[in-house]
Amino acid sequence: MAAPLAGYHDPPTAKILASLGVRHMVYPFVSSEGLMKRTAYRIEVTAKLLEWRKNIKSCELHIQIFGSTPDVMSDAASYLESEVDADIININMGCSVRKIWKAKSGSLLLKEPELALKIIEDVCSRVKIPVILKTRTGWDENDINGLEIIRKAHDTGIAAAILHPRRGKDKFQSKANWSEIAQAVKISKVPIIGNGDIKTSMDAKRMLDETGAKGIMIGRASIGNPWIFNQTDVYLHNGVLIEPPSESERIDMCLCHIDELVDSKGEEQGIKESRKHIGRYLKGLPDATTIRYEVVNTDDYQKVKYILSEYKKHLRNRAYG
Repeated sequence: MAAPLAGYHDPPTAKILASLGVRHMVYPFVSSEGLMKRTAYRIEVTAKLLEWRKNIKSCELHIQIFGSTPDVMSDAASYLESEVDADIININMGCSVRKIWKAKSGSLLLKEPELALKIIEDVCSRVKIPVILKTRTGWDENDINGLEIIRKAHDTGIAAAILHPRRGKDKFQSKANWSEIAQAVKISKVPIIGNGDIKTSMDAKRMLDETGAKGIMIGRASIGNPWIFNQTDVYLHNGVLIEPPSESERIDMCLCHIDELVDSKGEEQGIKESRKHIGRYLKGLPDATTIRYEVVNTDDYQKVKYILSEYKKHLRNRAYG
């Protein structure tokens, strides 16, 4: 499952991931308050979601909602089920970014477990599609409210829970404690999906072996490396480690990604947004720092493509030189 990565996962990225075999994709951070109370926001988000749906026809579309008011959250879930044809609703109780905290939601809800359970219960009661919880272990080291919410959530009708085994207060500063995923598996009556610090196919297998989780969610490791999902799937099912993409394949995918962004968002915006992806596609390649500098200092679509195409030739000649 591809984790919701705000700022990185957009329709072009989703299209690429779907083409490489990702079966579950989560659209990140839909504000329940915005969806139900602000017409402009609802129109904008609905259009984006419908574009996602068009681009990932082969995938299950999970839509992640955040908020802190049970009836508004359930209204939003119902709207997404009926108007966007969501396959699964994902309730965000794990995000630790300021925008989400300002809405008194995300991982802040772990400080109010009774409210968290009420939200889950109300959302589950309003939709026919599955509802999945995404949470962290607790707000800080002094509590395990996330685990308690998972333990009690079965009675709300929830289909599964995704656990990111860090504390909300820590953001991403601590190491993911996979033993807490194992704890969740022991106390939960619903399937647990593990998330956090999965960087390779071998990490994924180790997490499953160590925790007993029924599935995995991969997030930051997929930026600039969309192949990781197929690599992991093959390794888990067949025990075969697929060779990583070649230098040329990485640049070709980078060029494809730029094309998709420009096609979706126009040249100016597409080129701007491509920069954060280009750096990750080129990470670790020879002379990548120089190429990144050249690319981020031009707004010309054709020039960006020319720079990267010439770079690919340079690497090929270097390999055979």
